[in-house]
Amino acid sequence: MFSYENYKALYDGVAFFITPINFICLLIAWKSINTRMLLISLIALEAIDTLLTGWSYTLGNNYHLYGAFICSMFLFAVVFRRLLAKLLSKHVKLCNDVYNNFSFSKQEAAITFMYVIFVLLHVIGFIEIKLYQYDVIDVYPFRNNVFPPSITILHLLEALMLLKLSIRHLPIDDYVQHFKRRLTNDRKLEGTSSYRSSTEDKNDHS
Repeated sequence: MFSYENYKALYDGVAFFITPINFICLLIAWKSINTRMLLISLIALEAIDTLLTGWSYTLGNNYHLYGAFICSMFLFAVVFRRLLAKLLSKHVKLCNDVYNNFSFSKQEAAITFMYVIFVLLHVIGFIEIKLYQYDVIDVYPFRNNVFPPSITILHLLEALMLLKLSIRHLPIDDYVQHFKRRLTNDRKLEGTSSYRSSTEDKNDHS
């Protein structure tokens, strides 16, 4: 009923617009260092996935293993972003800023949950194919009727969460603002202390 063949235009259309939406979110959230790094990571993974799409179709019955793997990489990009930032902090200033001002939002928690479901859907799809391959079942009820609409719905929810995350920290991350204000106040206090010290020295000499 909800097979890929019956709704091919809808499923492909939603999948096609994921990358443009990520770019739009990146432009909106550019001043939010955490969201910027997250979106850059997701866009990079989308590019890799696109490049490997043709090859992944040649895997045949093992396609869902590739799907589970690439979805796991997206999951890693969200959950272990601070670890990735730490590894790259000495080479990329953005990563250093993210590592020192890391934050994990509710939207990212929701996206993490979605990626876990992505992985589970591919694992279930792989199991179903193996059951069919060994003549345990005669049809593909999950792959034909559940997998395509589930993936499409998750893609739409992911896009909505990324849009919500992007506009949440306009014009700049609250914690980064606080960090900069604190740094400015510390410099002012240091300047005031230096001025007082120099004034006291002058008074002593006089």
